[in-house]
Amino acid sequence: MNAKRGFDYSNDNASNIHGPDKKTPVIFYMRKKESPALVIPGHLRFNLGKTEYEVDLVGEQHVGEKGLVGKYSKDGHVDLQIGAEAAADRSGYVVTIQTPDKDSGLILSDKKMYVVPAEGYVQRLTVVVPVSVELRKYIYVKSREGHVYSRIDASLRAKAKGIYFNGDAWSNPSGARNVDYDPELYSQEVTRRNKEKKQKIAEREETLKLFYKK
Repeated sequence: MNAKRGFDYSNDNASNIHGPDKKTPVIFYMRKKESPALVIPGHLRFNLGKTEYEVDLVGEQHVGEKGLVGKYSKDGHVDLQIGAEAAADRSGYVVTIQTPDKDSGLILSDKKMYVVPAEGYVQRLTVVVPVSVELRKYIYVKSREGHVYSRIDASLRAKAKGIYFNGDAWSNPSGARNVDYDPELYSQEVTRRNKEKKQKIAEREETLKLFYKK
């Protein structure tokens, strides 16, 4: 799955340079951008060994070992649980992905969509990844009883000593299925969160001042 995703025109004598051919034109697929929506980005990077990982797709505590998500944040929520074990013949790994929430589920797909599917979700997915193979898939997630929809651009790379999960997650916390990331809206959300945190800190400091004055 190491196919090149772009090409360059060039007069240089380099190898693998694309040459235009009327008989085999290059087709660019265009799409209309979805309406602006707040989509939360996330970056998932971990080595799947004997440890089961939990993922919060919306909160700041994005990834942690089992039992840690939410431990350091009162708002933490487990949207996904991901684990892996070696196949019986040691030829690869069996990866299990599931969501613990009621009325939630997962879809594994080769197709990249900016509006996630409305139907077809299952509670648990199992993926077999042979050693020396990198598997690229899109994982669509319905979590928190259908109140959060996400797309994960996932890469599962298996080696003799372990399997590595790399993924970029895009989550819409509003309950809408639009996961077309808008950097401007997200920047505004980060500014709002930071302002809210500073306000809470200032309120706590003011409370302490009043307490010690008594």
